[in-house]
Amino acid sequence: MIKRVREEKGGFTLAELLIVVAIILVLVAVAVPVFTGALDNANTATAQSNLGAVRSSAGYKAVSDNETTFPLYYEAKIDRHGKLTDLKKSASTTETTEANIKDWLSGDDPTYTVVVKIEDVEAVTS
Repeated sequence: MIKRVREEKGGFTLAELLIVVAIILVLVAVAVPVFTGALDNANTATAQSNLGAVRSSAGYKAVSDNETTFPLYYEAKIDRHGKLTDLKKSASTTETTEANIKDWLSGDDPTYTVVVKIEDVEAVTS
């Protein structure tokens, strides 16, 4: 009689549901570190790209302005989409690092000021 009642109701037992929940938890535990690592790699690539873009822009500005005294420091503002604005000579002599940009990417500020050092024109034009 008990067997007949069980067959008529259908559905899942508590043990079956707990096994499914345990499998989902294991999958999440594996996926979260992978996602975090991919996000860190993306932030590193973004930081390298932003620094390279500012260096290139600053170098070509030094060439177009016929600068002869080196090293020169330039600063530019970048937004989260990589758009550069306000490229100009900088009074600061502290260069921005990848770590600085990665910290900014993990924060809430919409723009960041990047400072780069141009050693000589030959490095830019070659």
